[in-house]
Amino acid sequence: MDLLDRPRPDRTISFGLTATPMARPGAVRGLAATVALVGLMSAGAASAQLRAPTLPSLGRNLDIELRAAAIYDNNVARGSGFVATAKLLRPDDILYQPSIRANIVEPFGPAQIFLNGTAGYDFYEYNKTLRNRRADLTAGVSGGLGPCQGGLTAGYSTHQSDQGDLPLGTTKNLQTTKSYGAQMSCSEGRSLGEQISYQKADSTNDGGRGVVNSNQTGVNGGLSYNNKLIGSISLNGGYTKVEYVAPDPLAPPPPAGYNSLNVGLSWSRPIGQRLNGSASISYSKTHSKQPGVSDYATWGGQGSLFYRINPRLQASLAYDRSIAPTVQQGFGFAILQSVSLDARYTLTRRLKTSFGARWYTRDYLNPTTARATDITRDNGNELSTGISMSLGKTASIALDVRRAVRNTNLTVFNYTDYRVGVTATKTF
Repeated sequence: MDLLDRPRPDRTISFGLTATPMARPGAVRGLAATVALVGLMSAGAASAQLRAPTLPSLGRNLDIELRAAAIYDNNVARGSGFVATAKLLRPDDILYQPSIRANIVEPFGPAQIFLNGTAGYDFYEYNKTLRNRRADLTAGVSGGLGPCQGGLTAGYSTHQSDQGDLPLGTTKNLQTTKSYGAQMSCSEGRSLGEQISYQKADSTNDGGRGVVNSNQTGVNGGLSYNNKLIGSISLNGGYTKVEYVAPDPLAPPPPAGYNSLNVGLSWSRPIGQRLNGSASISYSKTHSKQPGVSDYATWGGQGSLFYRINPRLQASLAYDRSIAPTVQQGFGFAILQSVSLDARYTLTRRLKTSFGARWYTRDYLNPTTARATDITRDNGNELSTGISMSLGKTASIALDVRRAVRNTNLTVFNYTDYRVGVTATKTF
């Protein structure tokens, strides 16, 4: 996804760490007013909960977009020249990405069916071994029954893994995730609400040795209370189970997997008309199924702010720290912490500019069959800028430039990467 097409933060507050339900009438929007929560977030890891997809708003919608992108990347291998040689890759390449994006909602009676997402193909000019299909789709049915709203969803995503996520001995790896779930939110008048969701996601890899498949199951629930004076308060809890499966029977056994219990508290309160966001604090305890490995417990949270400075300028700030399964076979799980900043400015009716920055750290924990050539910790940053121009009402062209820096515990995997892309879009 190029910079100019990044999704904006949801302008309806999500209650804590549960799946985002369909918004109830009278739901509070606004800034999570406690700056203290954001400070607490930096102290630990957030939950490993599976997050249910956001259900669409009621009403018919048909939005189709064709896209064609050409991107020059000077470091496809995501490492030093040695890494490129070991993976039999040309360091720089030109990537062509044709794709189609759809957002379709069709009501029938009190319910609706929907499909949204993208599908396309990655064509590399020189590193033909990396050519692969790419998709990220969600479909389902949603509707309301009395004071409750909810839905059933199914998801499918597939893509060639970024080389920075793969071990030295693996180059081509198609990672595919199939998921499904159910969610429901109910309101008791305008003050009380309940939410519950169930999600299951199975990820497979075809890259052979050094990668691992994972199966995740998550159940989340929460209670919320809205009041004009104090805003919105919600209490949430969840359970996540992760199991690993090695795709290569000749490889060492995969990690034993883990279970995670989470309890979270969030608070939001409207402040003005142009500033909104969300914040939460949570406690997470992860239990590894590997004998002799201690439980991992910590505080954490998430937060985001969206500020419409004026009709032309808007900015967003987001923080996230999460425990997640890892594609590297030798570790139990990974902890990812990131901070991102995005800004958009409208120059004229046809011209728009954007700027983005992101900083992250990632730690791989609970080593089982880790090797000396595996990455145990990395950190990096990304800076990007772009400009887009409308060509009539339904077409546009965009140029974006991105610089990414990565540092790891193994210097051979450190790199600086520059990407320049041109993207043309046509909507119907």
